[in-house]
Amino acid sequence: MAYDYISRTYGVEFKPGERVAMDGKPGTVVRAQGDPQYLRVRFDGQKHVSNAHPTWQIERLPAAQP
Repeated sequence: MAYDYISRTYGVEFKPGERVAMDGKPGTVVRAQGDPQYLRVRFDGQKHVSNAHPTWQIERLPAAQP
C-alpha cells in the first residue's frame, strides 16, 4: 500500500485514485512521494499536487461513475 505510514499512524487508509475533498475542495489522491505523513492530492482544476493531512478536514467522495 502506498500510504502505509498514514494507515499505521492515523488509522485511516487511502489509495491513489481515490476521490477526496479537503475543506470542501475536491481532488484525487495521487501516489505517495516525499513526507509520508501527508496525502498527495491533485485538486480539481490544478496542475500541481498538494500535501493534505489525512485527518484534517478530509472527506471521502463517491467514486466517479463510468
